[in-house]
Amino acid sequence: MECFPENTLVSFTAAQEKGADTIELDIHSTSDGVPVVCHDYTLERTTNGRGVIAGRSSQYIQQLDAGSWYDQKFSTERVPTLEEVFALFGRGIQYEIEVRSCEILFLEKVIDLIQTYDVKKNVEITSPHPYVLTWLKSKANVRTGMFVTAPPEWMSQQTAQTTIIGNALLGKVSTLHYPVNMLSEARENKGDFKIYAT
Repeated sequence: MECFPENTLVSFTAAQEKGADTIELDIHSTSDGVPVVCHDYTLERTTNGRGVIAGRSSQYIQQLDAGSWYDQKFSTERVPTLEEVFALFGRGIQYEIEVRSCEILFLEKVIDLIQTYDVKKNVEITSPHPYVLTWLKSKANVRTGMFVTAPPEWMSQQTAQTTIIGNALLGKVSTLHYPVNMLSEARENKGDFKIYAT
């Protein structure tokens, strides 16, 4: 089975061609506010660039090589923008999009792109921060998914579940993404949420 460099257009295209109905991607704001697709907060691991994404311009980031770290044959791959992803796939696939930046102007740009490309029904926005999801839900009524982190050792499972579900209800979250080791407990107390292992 052929594999591809993560969070690139070639990897998303290959996934769709192999029958995937959903792609997962992580987005950050550049210093000039452009939503770009990259897992890490920094550029070193998956590109030939350096620095924190939020501190670099979109012009700098988009000229970087985002494929050679994986294999030289992918040397022409670039860090895609969210707009490039939507322009390529449109409503032909589902998107699970983790927002890694929390600035309002950035989130507004994400909403604008979702509306411009008419993909609201195809999108779930995810984050570990319930207040980000609440804001997005209130502004755009998009599906949202909250990442659940393991509770501190002193907290009982029952208290943790009550807190998690309370946060989700208050934020009108559509989906809870649970660590595998918490999944069986979550299924017993899930309420009306979709629950996925992460």
